[in-house]
Amino acid sequence: MPSGVWPRLSSEGGRSISPHSRILRPSLWIAQCLHENAKLDKVDEDSPLRCGGQVTVLRLALAARPKAQLVEDVRRVARQQHCPIEELLGPPPKENRHLKYKATFRTRAEEGMNGELVGEAFKPLETASLKTIAAFLNNREGGTLLIGVKDDGSVYGPDSDYASLRSEKKPDKDDRDLFELHVNQAIINSVELAAAANVSYEILQVGGEDLCRAHVRPSAFPVEARVTEVDKQGQHRKKVVFYGRFGNATRPVTDEVELERYKQQIWKL
Repeated sequence: MPSGVWPRLSSEGGRSISPHSRILRPSLWIAQCLHENAKLDKVDEDSPLRCGGQVTVLRLALAARPKAQLVEDVRRVARQQHCPIEELLGPPPKENRHLKYKATFRTRAEEGMNGELVGEAFKPLETASLKTIAAFLNNREGGTLLIGVKDDGSVYGPDSDYASLRSEKKPDKDDRDLFELHVNQAIINSVELAAAANVSYEILQVGGEDLCRAHVRPSAFPVEARVTEVDKQGQHRKKVVFYGRFGNATRPVTDEVELERYKQQIWKL
C-alpha cells in the first residue's frame, strides 16, 4: 500500500469512509483510536472500536501500518487515563517517558504559623508542567502528568496551590473547582484551544490527600508552548518553544534542522 493511503473503513451505517486519511499519519490515527477505547478490557484485531464518531476494527487500521509495538505502547499509555491511580504511584517512583510527577502546579509550599500550607504563587513553576504537557502532545503516544505527587511517587497534595488560588479568587468557591479551572486556563493560554482539547483532568484522593491526573492524548499537529522562564538576571521572560519527550526528560527542540526531522518522524509534514 502506498505511503499515506488508507484502507477503506466500514462505518455503522455500512458506508465506506476513510477517517483522517488526509490529516493523520496512520500511527497517530491508531494512537487516537486506542485512547478513545482505553476502557476496553481487551482489544484484538477484530474488536469493534469507535474513533472520530465512526466504528472500525483495528485490523483495518493496522493494514496501513503493522506496528505491534506501537499498538502496545499506545494501549499502555491510554490505560493510564482510567487505571487505578495507585498503579501510577510509588514508591518506588514509576516515572518514565509517558508519566511525570509534579509536587505542585504553581506554588512554592511553605508552612504557616499553625502548620497549614501557605501557597506562594511563582509563575515560572507553571512552566515545568506546561512543558511536560506540550511534550506529551508532541509524541506518538501521549502521556500522563500527576500534579500533587513528589519525585519519589508519594502523594504530596495540592494544598499550597489551593491556598494560593483561594486567596486570589473567590474564597467561598470549591478548592477543586478553582484548581481545575486554573490549570485548564493555563494550558489553553500556553498551547491554545485545539491542542488543549487533548488534555483531560480529574481530581482523585489517596490517603486523604488530593492529586490531579492530567492525561494527554497525542496531538494531530505540532504544538508550541508559550511559557515564562527566569533568565540569569532573574528576569521573567516569555518564550514560545517546541518541546519533545526524550527518555524521562522534557527538552526543547530549537535547532531548525532537528525540529523538521522530529516533525517528519511524527507527522510527516
